[in-house]
Amino acid sequence: MAGLPERALADTERALELEPMPYARLLRGWANWQLGRFEDAAADFAALPNPVAAYALVLRGHTDSARVVVDQERARLERDLASGPQQVSNTGPGALAALYVLLDEPDSAFVWLERGLQIKDTWVSFLKVNPLWDPLREDPRFEEMLRRLNLED
Repeated sequence: MAGLPERALADTERALELEPMPYARLLRGWANWQLGRFEDAAADFAALPNPVAAYALVLRGHTDSARVVVDQERARLERDLASGPQQVSNTGPGALAALYVLLDEPDSAFVWLERGLQIKDTWVSFLKVNPLWDPLREDPRFEEMLRRLNLED
């Protein structure tokens, strides 16, 4: 996406025409979110597994319900991480951190980004380019993470 949500939206639409894969729905949801098309974004997010599905709850104003999902996902991830990083799904710490960003809870987001960094969660590799993380960019912890990932300017 890297600041080109219209192009990302067109590309993900084409990808979904070829094969309706979850990752393309996620990217289309983020593109719609960037474009301010929150209901379209929510529809894409709702079709995906938690914690991503809970992004739809936040966008639709159901933050109490989203917080229930946060509690469930946090417990699931704690169990998975205790069993070893190989047990963590692609909806791991980074996806939960993103939900915390949407809920405007940066401290919790950083806790889960750190956990994601420790296990090399794919979501963390997009810290520099994904606009989802924009609310965290001014925080010194964000710059420190970019430095540790060798992604600083």
